[in-house]
Amino acid sequence: MKLKAGVILNQHQFISGRYFLLLFLFFSFASYAQESAPGKLIICYGSDTNTPVHLAKRQGGGLQPEMTHAAASTIEITYDGVPSNAQAAIQFAINIWQNELHSAVPIRINAIWTSLAGNSLATTRPTKIYRGFDGALPDIWYPVSLAEKISGQDLNGTSESDIEITINSNKSWYLGTDGNTPGGNVDLVSVVLHEIAHGLGFTSSAAITDNQGELRDEKYLGIFDVLLENDERTRLSSFADPSNDLKVQFTSDKIYLYSPSAMTSTGEYPKIFAPSTFIVGSSMAHLDETTYPPGNADALMSPYFGLGESVHSLGIILPDVLTDIGWGDESLKPTAEIFPNPSDGIFKTEIHMPVTTNAVDVAVTDLTGKELIHSATFIQSPYNTIDLSSYSSGIYLLTIKGAKAKIVKKIVLVK
Repeated sequence: MKLKAGVILNQHQFISGRYFLLLFLFFSFASYAQESAPGKLIICYGSDTNTPVHLAKRQGGGLQPEMTHAAASTIEITYDGVPSNAQAAIQFAINIWQNELHSAVPIRINAIWTSLAGNSLATTRPTKIYRGFDGALPDIWYPVSLAEKISGQDLNGTSESDIEITINSNKSWYLGTDGNTPGGNVDLVSVVLHEIAHGLGFTSSAAITDNQGELRDEKYLGIFDVLLENDERTRLSSFADPSNDLKVQFTSDKIYLYSPSAMTSTGEYPKIFAPSTFIVGSSMAHLDETTYPPGNADALMSPYFGLGESVHSLGIILPDVLTDIGWGDESLKPTAEIFPNPSDGIFKTEIHMPVTTNAVDVAVTDLTGKELIHSATFIQSPYNTIDLSSYSSGIYLLTIKGAKAKIVKKIVLVK
């Protein structure tokens, strides 16, 4: 089932305008000790099919309204064995990203040119992930470049790279920057654009080990994995970890990203690549290939690049997802909607806390503070019902708590 967010919103008429998700900047987070760990490797595979589709024009969306004359960020690149005639294509991709990202801390990339096995085009990993830094959500991992953007500090030292990209020297690369990639060649600009996105945070720790699905890395969720939900709007972080249930989810072909920004832009939650056979380094870390095929505006983050295919556009979904995980000026905030409101007794809710699993603490009180209803295991999504039909007309307060966040909403009961 493909989630049609726009249909839901129109039906219930309880949300208007674009979601803007404010980053949690709780000073209390400073009490969490800063930790780091190695980043996970993501693999981009090639397809032997000729797909001569060129998307060289920027397709809208983005972390900034339009390309700027002066770069909003600095990306420093070092080359390890990269031929001089390939460096112009890599720099072309870097220039696109520099105009899209806002960061006061330079982003350092190490590009390696070497032989890779099989049909791998390139691999990428954030060199480190961090948690517990200033501005971070509690117990959530961030790739180093994003952690540095949020904290405003260089966390891993100026001599260390933030993103490591390894490019397969065995491939027939098109090194031009015009997007006119001939059949039989792989467009280097497109692949580097794609790989940088992984290094910035479009990445998952999902894995299957000993026939069990695992989502957490060193006990904690990554900021991208916080957004993963199935087609019933149940967060994958709600499942036992590790577990066979998570394995089933990872191979269900029914995984979506809870990205309010992308939902507002496209009318749908982005579908994630979760094929029936788990592909190491690829499953759960890309947009779905069938939903976003060659020629689609959001094809850049699909798992495969065909011969002759060029995508020099970041599309709509990718910048929106990056905005929601922290690259935009605004990021994940808790949301709660109640409908209908006023009501004669039955109220429905849709609740989203950015870090909790599905259960949150919900209480209904009158204006004197007297508690009428309380549940510590209320489910965030899908819709839940609150029944006040046995109470008198008046104004009541709905209080929702979870993940160091609190929402208070007014409920109007009219009989």
